[in-house]
Amino acid sequence: IRQCLILFLQKNPESKSEELLYDVHFWIGEYSTQDEYGTAAYKTVELDHLLDDKPVQHREVMDHESDLFKSYFPAITKMEGGAASGFRHVGPKEYTARLLQFKGDKKNVTLREKPLNKHCLDSSDVFILDLGLKIFQWNGETSNKDERTKAMQYISKLKGIRGKASSQVLDSDRVGPDHQFMKALSDDPLDEEDAAVGVDDSQPALFRLKNTDKLYFTKEAEGSLPKSKLDSNDVFIVDNKRELYVWVGKGADSAERRNAFSYAHKYLQDTKHPFIPITCLNEGHEKPEFFQTLS
Repeated sequence: IRQCLILFLQKNPESKSEELLYDVHFWIGEYSTQDEYGTAAYKTVELDHLLDDKPVQHREVMDHESDLFKSYFPAITKMEGGAASGFRHVGPKEYTARLLQFKGDKKNVTLREKPLNKHCLDSSDVFILDLGLKIFQWNGETSNKDERTKAMQYISKLKGIRGKASSQVLDSDRVGPDHQFMKALSDDPLDEEDAAVGVDDSQPALFRLKNTDKLYFTKEAEGSLPKSKLDSNDVFIVDNKRELYVWVGKGADSAERRNAFSYAHKYLQDTKHPFIPITCLNEGHEKPEFFQTLS
């Protein structure tokens, strides 16, 4: 759960030519550093130049990934020790217990390692308690069939690798405090910061990044975002509160292009939706969703 850089290529479905579309995603893990974030952002710029400014660049934040990013994977696994370590061959005395949460629906089920704590259990999800040679699947009362199926598939893979491991499926409303599953979990209060966030009553907004010997970042519109405001000579940032778009005009200079992503990132830090996906588009290579945001 640190960071990765991913390149996807696909044929343009609206073109009769063999032209490829490129999507470059960099994913920010929970424990990634500012240096790692900066390096990944720089590498997307390098790829952009290498591919003649055709790629659409995306910033993805852990647990706030875009639908497009999640659509690439049948499931996303986020492990504290890395996915491979979860499947290693182990003996009963050397295995470190894990509590794994399966959350999502048929579009995407995310697997996330959680602290070994009863307060992490959520009746709307499925959890696996992996004790090495004994594995429990805890089905929350309102969990869905997709979460349950993914959990069963995960257990099947574990058992296939470990050989002697056994498993048991538990219904959450039938597991008492004396069950081995519950005894393996701590009841200590979770050491978490207050995550309460106020209601986001901000309006969609359009900003311009312009270089006139100095970079200026100014708000151009709020509420209604007219397409006519876009100017090929500059960079524009469009925030619809669900996703943030960086639009790079054909005539934007190198300073505007180079700083577009960092200005977008800094802008979001002062909003009530700092983790939404960022998508960077070059003029002439826009996606339909971008124009749907504008009036």
